[in-house]
Amino acid sequence: MQINLISEVAKNQKIYKHFLKIADEQFLSSILKILHKTPWKDGVSNKSLTFGNGDTFEILEKVFCLGDTFQSKFEQAVSDNGLEKQRINRVHSSALLALLTFYSVSKEKPITIKLGDKEIVFTNVAFEHKNLVGKDKQKTDHKSNIDITLYDGDILKSSNNILFLESKFSEYLALGQKKGISNELYKDIYNQIFPSSTNTESPISKKLENNKIVLTTNDKHHHYCEGIKQMISHYMGVLDFIQPSKCSNVYLGCILFDFEDDTIDTKIKGADISLMEDYKQIYSGLCKKLNELTGPYAKPKNLHILNDCLTYQEVFRLKQNREFLDRNVKTFYSL
Repeated sequence: MQINLISEVAKNQKIYKHFLKIADEQFLSSILKILHKTPWKDGVSNKSLTFGNGDTFEILEKVFCLGDTFQSKFEQAVSDNGLEKQRINRVHSSALLALLTFYSVSKEKPITIKLGDKEIVFTNVAFEHKNLVGKDKQKTDHKSNIDITLYDGDILKSSNNILFLESKFSEYLALGQKKGISNELYKDIYNQIFPSSTNTESPISKKLENNKIVLTTNDKHHHYCEGIKQMISHYMGVLDFIQPSKCSNVYLGCILFDFEDDTIDTKIKGADISLMEDYKQIYSGLCKKLNELTGPYAKPKNLHILNDCLTYQEVFRLKQNREFLDRNVKTFYSL
């Protein structure tokens, strides 16, 4: 019955086909016993599955056989974010992917990340790091919460290198406009990045609706505009972070999950390109523009923007990291 439940949801949400690939039958059986459809409004969703009905931390710790540091990192990932606490136990949660794969980074269990021509060893991790983006007329602080922050030393004390990463599991498969962006907070930086709403050379442009910025698509293919908005917010947040920081190098980038085989069709209709490659292209275009910003938004010398998205596959299949993941986590995500 339960295996049919995964198949049933996969008919409506294609990313669930990925979880049908789990090869360890004993582990798969343990998951199937606790899965149920995610509560939605007055019923349940036919597009989402959730781990159990009990305490999320206890369920995840038991299912994935996680290490001693998981509890503190779990609490960090869901602190001050009630909505994230509801979402993190969903099978396809991007926050869950980030937490399960990176929670154990420590001096005893370092991870190596290849950043351009450098390989940096990180020994500490934080989740949902909050950076100030700006204030509105009501003097309300706006913050960007970035999924993963890696340090090569003690957090905010002796690190020479800090890496901020926005994590995406399947979000980049969802295309469309991003509405409701504060014109007051983002007007100046958006005017530099998107100088003209009629600039057809850029795949994405901005417009105003009810004094709110809308990111929309210029060409015949839709794009993942939400991700572009998030990266601009993270850039602004890192600018605020970097002012008092004594860190030698601060890196900003994103990490994507690669649905790398034909189990899930991620091709764009009418184009010989995948949705992941499409997002990588518009992300790289944004990074080029961020590097060219002037005035108060000019990039400091010790801020390095990763021009290419990392992937979970690249990171955890790097020779130095092949034994990093917990066995069940590796099996679950086919890493």
